[in-house]
Amino acid sequence: MPSTIPFARIGAKTLTAFAGIALAATLCACSAPSVSKENAPQAIAASLARFDEGLSFATDDADETIKAALESDPRLFYFYNGYNGTLSQDGTAQVKWEYKNKGAAIGDVALMSAAEDLDPIIAEAVAAHKTSIGIVSTTPELNRESIDAAFGKAKESGAWEAAGGKSYTISRGTSDYNAFYEVTISVEYAGSDNGGASAVSAQPAEK
Repeated sequence: MPSTIPFARIGAKTLTAFAGIALAATLCACSAPSVSKENAPQAIAASLARFDEGLSFATDDADETIKAALESDPRLFYFYNGYNGTLSQDGTAQVKWEYKNKGAAIGDVALMSAAEDLDPIIAEAVAAHKTSIGIVSTTPELNRESIDAAFGKAKESGAWEAAGGKSYTISRGTSDYNAFYEVTISVEYAGSDNGGASAVSAQPAEK
């Protein structure tokens, strides 16, 4: 009987129908000592924040332990894209992380905890002339309709015109664990050359 069992989380579900995520089936062979169950969520969060290759940790349920790590700082979901690895009979998980959006900084990722958070996130980003707005939400209300509504309020208030806003594009987004949602919005301003386009649909994945 094998001492380890291969397992994987197939990345985060896409919010749009346009790009499924395919992860490699390679297994992680982590040589570092395993982190205890009690310290695993904190260690996982730190590992993801550093873009480590992988981690070894004790767990009764790898998905629940990783979810707890993401709950400690949901902005990490902007970068987390799943894992693959092995689970030993003694409850030791050895995982290799998969990432997305590695060109961004965690300090630039906005956190949406409730629907009313989105309006100030968009307003502040537009006022700061941000050309890329990364958002992580712990509510499925982060979607095309809510984003369009937030930009609509920025236009009604005059903030959009004052910033020289021309257009915005909502990228494909992802969701996972029925708890985390992320999206990137690209914004073009007058005088910029980042090539704005009309917004495209970004809806939460079906549960």
